[in-house]
Amino acid sequence: MAAESGCARSVHLVVIETGDIQHYLFASNKVRENVGASELVYRLGTQFVLEAVAELGGRNLWSEAAGREDGVRDRLVDPAANPRIEDGSTPAEIVIANSGRAVVLARDREVATGIVQRVTRRALLEAPGLLVHGAVHGFDWHQQPVCEAERDVRRKLDRVRVTLPGPEFRFLRLPIVAECGTSGLPASEIEPEEEIALSAVSKAKRLKRPFFHERVAHLLGDGGGRFTRDIDELERGLDLCNWIAVVHADGNGFGQMFIDLAKKLGATDASENRRYIDTLRTFSLALNRCAENAFRHAIGHLVPQDKDLVPLVPLVVGGDDLTVICPGGGALDFAAAYLRQFERETSSDSLVSEIAERVFSERRLASCAGVAIMKPHYPFFQAYPIAEQLVKSAKQVKQIATRNGRPRPCSALDFQVLHGSEGTDLDLIRQKMTADDGLTRLWARPYVVTPIAAQDLEGEEEHDAAWLKSRGWDEFKDRVAATHKESDGRRALPRSQLHDLREGLFQGRDVADYRLRLMWGRYKDSGLDRLVADAEKPSLFWRERDRDAEQKERHVTALLDVLDAEEFLTRGHQP
Repeated sequence: MAAESGCARSVHLVVIETGDIQHYLFASNKVRENVGASELVYRLGTQFVLEAVAELGGRNLWSEAAGREDGVRDRLVDPAANPRIEDGSTPAEIVIANSGRAVVLARDREVATGIVQRVTRRALLEAPGLLVHGAVHGFDWHQQPVCEAERDVRRKLDRVRVTLPGPEFRFLRLPIVAECGTSGLPASEIEPEEEIALSAVSKAKRLKRPFFHERVAHLLGDGGGRFTRDIDELERGLDLCNWIAVVHADGNGFGQMFIDLAKKLGATDASENRRYIDTLRTFSLALNRCAENAFRHAIGHLVPQDKDLVPLVPLVVGGDDLTVICPGGGALDFAAAYLRQFERETSSDSLVSEIAERVFSERRLASCAGVAIMKPHYPFFQAYPIAEQLVKSAKQVKQIATRNGRPRPCSALDFQVLHGSEGTDLDLIRQKMTADDGLTRLWARPYVVTPIAAQDLEGEEEHDAAWLKSRGWDEFKDRVAATHKESDGRRALPRSQLHDLREGLFQGRDVADYRLRLMWGRYKDSGLDRLVADAEKPSLFWRERDRDAEQKERHVTALLDVLDAEEFLTRGHQP
């Protein structure tokens, strides 16, 4: 915990966060441990914090809500259940209590440090292997704005991150001990049912598995049913589950939005502290609702709602984060549906849309997604780094979709099909998807899921407008559908011809376009015309500026994207 000069203050701001969450979630290839880890991360920011406050004299919002997520949220915004710190009737006020993160206002330093001590100690005992940071900063509620105190406590938290050793130092290998059968950490016991050695980390995760399934059941709403519990059940639950996918989504510009929130609200003065705190809490809870509603909507694009078993494992759902494991077939539709519905949900929420308008000049927020698709035998926990890098690739849309030099809310997704030997570095994978000494790029991903009308491109730089126009998600889906046109019960554009074109791509632009011209006369009206940018001058490629090399051009094609996606995408586009 960060140290602080001993100057008496009226209020202390406490921030507790988990670090390297995704590594903790995907530390093994056992879904029972992945979901248990998710539950522990959630309880760190909720149960552990709420019960620590209760031990120091506050009300136990966790027990009053019987551990229900909705109950906790209702009590956080209720001044009777969660008294305001300036009233003087409570030792601490909970501002944010989310999965993996909590913000608390404490009456004095003893209470503030006590919260951090109790939460971090409990994490060591009940969630070994989870990295937890806490920091405290005292300030005068009536003289200093909370936003300044936030910046100060954030600096302290950064110092804690730098100085605190990682969790791997807790599990030394000397003297020599048996290795855990799932995590590779030192084993602490033998699991009798499977007769394998388990580490304390794996054991703790497995113990929380039932609580996870109980908690996420509410995400299905009133439709009933349940999510799948492991990869084997995922495969059994769907006849065509030849592939599985890790889908990861993350909000666009949310970090900067929270940093600028006080300024955008006009709450940079101490007299606005109460309004700022209440807005921050309500806004955080509203984002969670938007994400959960978008997730529920997206499930309908993955599987018919009348099925009792939903073939999906939700690891993280809430705030600006989504991480799920699902069948590869439909994963792209699921991701796109989530992104679009997230935009709709944020635009229909009065508070979220108001803040979005102040920050981005548009009444909605956006998110980006990465979809890593692999065979079931592929170690899916190794696919998450790819999904995370795909999100980063999709987020380049922030630099491209702008208005008057400011980013606009724009959602995009990127995807990659993994066949088993590519490794976990997206850049290395895509270096192999180039031709002509790197001057020709054989993919056009990511694709922009936000519908963009012609008038939306007004004011864009010419090359940015061209980039956005060539990467519309609906147009991409229509291209995929065009390759499946049928004539007399057969594919109008034979698969053998498409694979001939695919092979030509890797031999260079001239070879690929030569093969295209050989096919053009016969298959132009069979869907081949949808694979070119200009039917008058048919080519699989178009020119665009290389954003990684200023003033340098390259050739790009979407054919490989179409062929990679055809097995995983519903034909045609959906709203």
